[in-house]
Amino acid sequence: MTRATLLLCLFLLSPSFSYGQQELQDTLILIPSLGYSDDLGVGLGANGLWAGVLGSSFTGQGDFQYANTAGQSLVNVNVFTKRLLDVLYFELGVGYQKSRNARFYGIGNESNFNDPSYYAFEDSNYYGRIGFGLFDLVTLGVGYSRRQIGLTRSQRPDDPQFFDRFLDHPRPSGLNTTYLEFFMMIDTRNNIYLPTDGFYLFSSVNQTQSRTGEDFGQQRILADARYYLPFWSGDMILASRLRYEREWGENVPFYAQTRIGGQDTFRAWRTNRYVDAGSTVLNVEARFKGFAVGSAITRIEPSIGLDFGRVFDTRTFPPIPPFENYRRGWSLGLTAVTASNIPVRFDYAWADEGALFYLHLLQPF
Repeated sequence: MTRATLLLCLFLLSPSFSYGQQELQDTLILIPSLGYSDDLGVGLGANGLWAGVLGSSFTGQGDFQYANTAGQSLVNVNVFTKRLLDVLYFELGVGYQKSRNARFYGIGNESNFNDPSYYAFEDSNYYGRIGFGLFDLVTLGVGYSRRQIGLTRSQRPDDPQFFDRFLDHPRPSGLNTTYLEFFMMIDTRNNIYLPTDGFYLFSSVNQTQSRTGEDFGQQRILADARYYLPFWSGDMILASRLRYEREWGENVPFYAQTRIGGQDTFRAWRTNRYVDAGSTVLNVEARFKGFAVGSAITRIEPSIGLDFGRVFDTRTFPPIPPFENYRRGWSLGLTAVTASNIPVRFDYAWADEGALFYLHLLQPF
């Protein structure tokens, strides 16, 4: 089964910018989109970035999506700065997602793509982080997040229902969680929007906090490392990412476990395709300098990438051999670099379950 997407894009640009680790000054890019997919139906959306908000050091990012067939809507807004009062990292974010006909493929690396179960959900969250910068490279900090999710039956009663198949699944009606986070970030990239050299690491430890009437306990660790290596005087950039995530807890429902699939992790798989207690993903991509175009879009950069990973349920670390148990997916990309040095990217990704298309701001990693 494949998924095809038709996209209509429009760029709204403010030309003022600066390079390197400094923030862009008051630069706005907005991409509205029109799309179609076999599981979501006709979809409308928008993706935007406002760098150097009103001349400040803050950057704002936002996403909106709506797909009629699945009754799915999604809104995410994030605001951050790396140099509040010159030494503090500060971030706030909110998110909301709702679907009348969401798919659940099952737990584990061998979950069944051809026989999903359906359910409806409503998921809202908000979070904040604050950190202290050390030596202009390392940031240590704490975070707080709150999430509320509720599950009900799908609004297509003829489809196989999650509630009929998984009668003993924990917390089937939903969950309220509050997390305390400790994080570390190292960033030597020469540009946070279009990196061509340097290293980035974000690692965190999360622990649920007790609340009145809530007995859910969970711990989660995350490590996301990215490395950018230039070749041939910068005509090619080898970009790589290794991402590891693991959660622990008793009776953890599937929607609170780790998941891979979609634009940000494993591009050849549908969003949240694989679910389990842990996941590991390796992304490797060759990005080429490409060719010059004009003033608003300065150049077009082609790329080719490999995604390699799996979910797992072992004590601590992912199983390594045999490698044939890991999933593989390929992708081809075209990146339009704007006059503000912000990338707008189109990806085509494929694997043995079909093909996917993406249009988005910034690189996937």
